[in-house]
Amino acid sequence: MTIVCVDDHPVMLQGLTQNVQRILPEASTHAFQGTDAVLDFVRDNGCDVLISEIELSGAINGLTLARKVKKLNPEANIIFITVCDEREYARAV
Repeated sequence: MTIVCVDDHPVMLQGLTQNVQRILPEASTHAFQGTDAVLDFVRDNGCDVLISEIELSGAINGLTLARKVKKLNPEANIIFITVCDEREYARAV
C-alpha cells in the first residue's frame, strides 16, 4: 500500500507521517510539502491513499490536488485533514 501525506507545515507533516508509519508499518509512506512533487510521484508510482491538508500554500489547494490525483489514479482513496473551520469545503468534494 502506498500512502502519500501532504501538508505545507513541516511539523504537522512530520507528525502525520510518523503516525501513519506507526499505524501501518507495512505501508510505503511518502511525505510532501509541495503539490508539484506529489503529482509527479503519483504519476510515476501510483497512490492508494492520499492524506492532504485542504488549505495548502502554493498554486493549488488540497481539493484541487485530490481531483488531480484521482485523474491520475481513479482508485486512490482521499482523506482530508484541516484546521480550517469552513464547512463549505465538505460540499465542494
